[in-house]
Amino acid sequence: MTIRSTRKAKTRRTTFFQAASLACALSVPNQLSAIEPEELLYYRVGNVSIRPSFGISETYNDNVFFRGDESFFVVNPDGSTTKIEREGDLITSLSGGTSFLIGRPTGNFINANYNYSHRLFNEHTAQNAGNHSFQLQGKLSGARVDITPLIQGSNTKSILNGPTRSTDLLDQLIERNNVTARLSTRIKLTPKTFTTSTIDYSLSDIQDNLPLFDTESTSFRQGFGFQLRPKASLSLSGTLGRRAVDPNSTLLARGSAQKYFGGGFSAEGEFTDRLTGEISFGIQRTSFSRGSDSFVAPVATVSLEYLMGRDISSEISYTRSTFVGIQSANAAGVSDIVGLSLSKPLGTRKKWIISARGNMNFQNWENKTGLSADRSNDWLSGSFGVQYRIQEWLTSSFSYSIQSFSSSLSRAGTFGLVDYDINTVSISMRVGY
Repeated sequence: MTIRSTRKAKTRRTTFFQAASLACALSVPNQLSAIEPEELLYYRVGNVSIRPSFGISETYNDNVFFRGDESFFVVNPDGSTTKIEREGDLITSLSGGTSFLIGRPTGNFINANYNYSHRLFNEHTAQNAGNHSFQLQGKLSGARVDITPLIQGSNTKSILNGPTRSTDLLDQLIERNNVTARLSTRIKLTPKTFTTSTIDYSLSDIQDNLPLFDTESTSFRQGFGFQLRPKASLSLSGTLGRRAVDPNSTLLARGSAQKYFGGGFSAEGEFTDRLTGEISFGIQRTSFSRGSDSFVAPVATVSLEYLMGRDISSEISYTRSTFVGIQSANAAGVSDIVGLSLSKPLGTRKKWIISARGNMNFQNWENKTGLSADRSNDWLSGSFGVQYRIQEWLTSSFSYSIQSFSSSLSRAGTFGLVDYDINTVSISMRVGY
C-alpha cells in the first residue's frame, strides 16, 4: 500500500510540474505579444513625456561633389590641369533622437529635441560623417504676457556647395557649428491692443584655417499691434541689428560689420476660414564698416497656408532680405526666396499622403566694384514625395528631388564656382510617434 501510494504521488507531482512548465512556456509569447509600441516609444512620468524615434534611409545622389555637367578642371601646382568628372553614390543614413515635453503644447510647456544622424557612403567612404542637432522651445503665458523662447543648434560635417565652392575646398568635409536663438514677448495692453518684442541671435562657425568667414548677428524688433478680429491682427514695428563677418584664416583680409535699421507693418492670423499665415513688409537701410556702399532695400516675408477643396493643403512663402556672404566680407546683396508646396491625403483612412514642392532662391550683389560686382547666384529646386503611414508609430516614404545652381561668376577668379545640378532618389522608414 505504501509503495503504491508513493508511486501515485510521484505521478501526480510529475504531471503537475509538466502542466506548470507548459503553462509558463505558453504564457511567455502572450506576455511578449502584449507589449504595445506605445510602451517602447512613449513614456509619461507625471507631467513629463518622452518620445524616442529612429529612422533609416537609402539615397542615391548622382552628384555628391557638386560638379558641373561639363568637365571641371583643377590647376595643379606644376601648372598642369586635372580633369574631374561628376560622381554618384548610394548613401545610407541612420538616425535616432528623443523628444522631451514638460506640460502641454496647448498651454505652458517646455519641449526639448535631440537628433543624431550618420551618413554611410557606399563608395566614397571618406565622406562618412555624423550630424548633431537640437532644439529647445517653450511658452509661458499669463493673464497679459506671453513669452516664447526658441533655441536651435547643429554640428554638421559636409561638403560645401553653391557660392562657397572653391578649388581649395574640393571634396573636403567641412565642420560647421550653427546656433540660433529667439525670445519673443507679447504684452496685452487692452482687449484690442498689444505690444511685441523680439530678440534674435545667430552664430555660424566654420572650421578654422579655411578661406571662409564666420558670422554672428543680433537684431531687435519692437512693435505695436491692433486686434482686427479674434484670430487676426495688424502691427507696426521697427527693427535694428548688426551682423559681424570675421575671417577664420590669416590668409583672408579682415572682416566687416553690417548694420541695419528700418520699419514696416505686418498682418498675421486666420484671415478667412481657409487662409492663415503672416505677411510683413518694410524698408531697411544697410551700411558697412568697410567695403560695400550703404544702400536701402525693401524687405518682406510672406508665409500663407490655404486649404483648397476639402483636403488639399497649399503653402506659399516669400522672403526678401539683405545678406553678407561667408566668402567675401565686403560684398553684400539682396536675396529673394520663393517657395510653393502642395499636399493631399489619399484613401478612406488618409494613410497615404502625396506632396510636391518647388523653391527658387535669387541672390544679387549690391556692390559695384571688386570681384563680386554685378554678381548673381540662382538656385532652383523641386521635389515630389509619397508617404504611407503603416501604423501611428511607423511611417515609410519615397521622394525624388532635383536641384540646380548657376552663378554669373562660374569658373571665374579663384572662387572655382561651377554651375551644377543634383538628382536624388530616397526611400526611408521612421519609427516613432
